[in-house]
Amino acid sequence: MRIGARLAVLAVAAAGLGWLLWPVASARLAEHAGPDAGVATPGRPMFSAPGATNTNAPMTAAERAAAQALWQERAARARAALEGYRKTTMYPFNSRPAAENADQLYPNRPVTEDRPLNNGSDEADPSIHILTSQSRVFVASGEDVVFTIAARDDEGKRLPLEVTSARASGLPNATNASPPSVAMRFNDQGLAGDAQADDGTQSATLLPAMTGLSAFDGTIRVELAFRAGERTGQHIFDVVYSPQPPAVWAGPFKDSLEAGSLVLRVPVEVRQAGRYIINARIDDASGKAFALATFNDELAAGTKDVALTVFGKLIRDAKPSFPLAVRDVDGYLLREQGHPDRALMPRLMGVVRTTANYSLSSFSDAEWQSEERNRYLTEYGKDLDDAQRQLAALNAGQ
Repeated sequence: MRIGARLAVLAVAAAGLGWLLWPVASARLAEHAGPDAGVATPGRPMFSAPGATNTNAPMTAAERAAAQALWQERAARARAALEGYRKTTMYPFNSRPAAENADQLYPNRPVTEDRPLNNGSDEADPSIHILTSQSRVFVASGEDVVFTIAARDDEGKRLPLEVTSARASGLPNATNASPPSVAMRFNDQGLAGDAQADDGTQSATLLPAMTGLSAFDGTIRVELAFRAGERTGQHIFDVVYSPQPPAVWAGPFKDSLEAGSLVLRVPVEVRQAGRYIINARIDDASGKAFALATFNDELAAGTKDVALTVFGKLIRDAKPSFPLAVRDVDGYLLREQGHPDRALMPRLMGVVRTTANYSLSSFSDAEWQSEERNRYLTEYGKDLDDAQRQLAALNAGQ
């Protein structure tokens, strides 16, 4: 997402829609607004009611109190919008606190589900729980994915489960109308991805590069039929596979202090030019997730130096203990049309860089600045100034 789009989203999130829908002054108050209603005076505060006429009648105490309450509410909303937007955009979009991105902090954890048994129809048996997992959803060239399935009753007791058939098939897409399909074998013998033999969990591993799906680009669906106790059921797993990496890592990460921020640099061999999204998770010395650093920009073909920034003020505010650990890095080429919407780079699992020890005081405490952010802050400030001028005129006229 481009900077402008992200700031627009942040603006709405920070301000809410309510402040944009300020109530209109009552008809009686609007009578004090005439052709020169754009000018506030102590005797007649500014109101904007289209088509209203100016009676020049003095405001009653009740009307003045109502007007003051109205503008106090507007001032409070404008102040909240201004302060909310300012706080939300203190850090740039490409360097955000970990707490804002809880769903992205551990991308290599298995995706697990607990669903009632379903036999492929709309009917489900809630007394039988089907527990499934897959090690990942997005699969790059050379990567595998492990699937598991088990059955439990309402008390959590294991039920015997047997996978009677399983098949992995590419789903038809614009580039492949008749994709390949391969058979799979699930087992509970401690083999081929099965973590423990005879524990009631059936497992299978799919390595697309070593099957007839090696050249397929898109969604691979694994469909299996099983028997749990005396009941039969069906289940579906989906993964998104990229057969050719658009870019590969060309060297180790390095870190440095630049312009008051921590900058992580890594060389990338770009084989296909385009817009790349690269994410790195940052933990402090205790292992606590601290930040998500993102690269989002165009890359031309060739070996390029990619920089991911951990913003200085984010470090100053969060006070992480050093050295920091850079881990679980993933990247992809964004496809603006078609499916899938990305071509995956090989993921870097685990810690890929431990930074040097830096003192917190070496980082800048300045808020992020951009032309667009300043423009939004100015506009929000105008709303607050308008409300405060109205209150000042009302108070001066008492």
